[in-house]
Amino acid sequence: MGAEWLHQIQTFTPASFDELAIVLRNKMTWIPLYVLIGIYLFMRQEKRVAITFLVCSALAAGLGDIVSSHILKPYFAYPRPCQEPLLGFQLLLDYCPKSYSFPSSHATNHMALAIFWIGSRCFSKTQAIFFLIWVFLIVWAQMVVGVHYPKDIVAGLLLGSLIGYMFSRVFRFFVEQFSLRT
Repeated sequence: MGAEWLHQIQTFTPASFDELAIVLRNKMTWIPLYVLIGIYLFMRQEKRVAITFLVCSALAAGLGDIVSSHILKPYFAYPRPCQEPLLGFQLLLDYCPKSYSFPSSHATNHMALAIFWIGSRCFSKTQAIFFLIWVFLIVWAQMVVGVHYPKDIVAGLLLGSLIGYMFSRVFRFFVEQFSLRT
């Protein structure tokens, strides 16, 4: 799941997706979603549940970033596709990140959030599907713009799933332990 797969993904993704991919992978694009989730929770949940949820969300994303960016990336030291010009991948960004590629921190962090949010039981099945589509679009964009190989994405999704599941269990424990209602 390396160079050949990435070449296929970049080749068969319509050019009309290129500009959208740049927007989708930008962290700033998703701030309104995070704000809306916070507002939604404070409107629909007990205050202590909403605060616990937001703390667990921050911890899940933070742990995902620490493990992927500061432990695993330096350990594996795998270069990004855009750092290997001889392979000829398309880079849609104005820059190539200097950090290593494996695993994808975008995939890790967003999957950790999505799995935590789904496992928290604070959202409907429709919202859960939206969260998974959201993650899929972000990780697809990471490959389309040329900063990650598919194996980076898969590893990030697996790591993020584990972290998200762990925090959903922590959250559910606190909700049940302190008789909070979701």
